[in-house]
Amino acid sequence: GILFRGGASGTVANSIIKENVARGHGGGIYIDGAYAGCTSSDDVLIYNTEVSHNRASTGGGLYNNGSSFLSVNNTLSGNMASSGSGFYNSEGRPTLRNTIVWGNLTDGLLGSDVLNGGGSPYWRHSNVSGWDATLGRDGGNNMDRDPLFLRKGYDSDLTPRKDGDYRLNNSSPSVNRGYNPFVLSGFRTIVGLTLD
Repeated sequence: GILFRGGASGTVANSIIKENVARGHGGGIYIDGAYAGCTSSDDVLIYNTEVSHNRASTGGGLYNNGSSFLSVNNTLSGNMASSGSGFYNSEGRPTLRNTIVWGNLTDGLLGSDVLNGGGSPYWRHSNVSGWDATLGRDGGNNMDRDPLFLRKGYDSDLTPRKDGDYRLNNSSPSVNRGYNPFVLSGFRTIVGLTLD
């Protein structure tokens, strides 16, 4: 879908990244901050974006290799992989705010939405399937609860479907659980101002 290679910088905003396939890592987004001697892709922002129905062997939705990217207001769901179906982090220190990683399929089963391969992601105000300390640093207000999407990306028998609707049901536990200043912070980053 999208490749940030060799410490490349950029912004993905207000987008849907859907139905991409990679043979290796990162079906939807691959951020490689450790390529050709670079040590981080600190200037990558993923903002207000849905990453859904992508496939890869590792990191079906998003694969991070050593970068410190920023994720704000994103949903990763309905992606498929053999490990880290929603998000696989390899040695990176990304910051994930107001982010939902839920309902991704690992080898045809629910679970293992996020796999942290030795890095240190920083999570705040996020809803993450299987949330616990192994997934990264806890900045507070994270949870592990079904976000109650309007339509999941799989049927009751776990058959994937491409018509998932990842807007939140009114009774979703994720409604009004994000932190609004992160939204403003995301816009400040997009226009090139520094975050606090």
